[in-house]
Amino acid sequence: MRLYAVKTRLVKAGDSLVDVILKSLKEQHLELEDKDILALTSKIIAYAENRLVKLSEVNPSGKASELAQHFSLQPQFAELILLEADKIYGGVEKAVLTLKNGILTANAGIDNKNAPVDWVVLWPKAAQECSRDLREEIMRKTGKCVGVLIVDSGLAPLRRGTRGLTLAVAGFKPVRDKR
Repeated sequence: MRLYAVKTRLVKAGDSLVDVILKSLKEQHLELEDKDILALTSKIIAYAENRLVKLSEVNPSGKASELAQHFSLQPQFAELILLEADKIYGGVEKAVLTLKNGILTANAGIDNKNAPVDWVVLWPKAAQECSRDLREEIMRKTGKCVGVLIVDSGLAPLRRGTRGLTLAVAGFKPVRDKR
């Protein structure tokens, strides 16, 4: 097995991710082969989908203000957590434990790392559909049958550090943790 980091240009809203990826592969003299797996960060998907929000344009509710005060967050950030989370379980300072798309994660996956100042990045709108669409478009444009993962890093409750997690997969059957 070989692993390659494919460097792309900065992805912007509305960009064709497949075109960006294929161009980057060509520039780096890499070719896709059948059964290759592309692991794409959720952020690159979110940027292409324009899932960025300017915090100063968010109007926090009273419930968001309470959540913000309880967990030492900006009220605007707390409002987005309320809008994006499927369920809120509690939390600690700066991190609200939420369920989002069946995944236990901090702050409903909302992140301000690698985002402009005063902006946050949300998780992709429909990651599973996106992974299938990307895979199908790659197949149409290259004739190659590849797998696609959409990945993020996240906190594990009661653990130090971060862990990798998969938001969506297409083109192969993933191993599922059924503990």
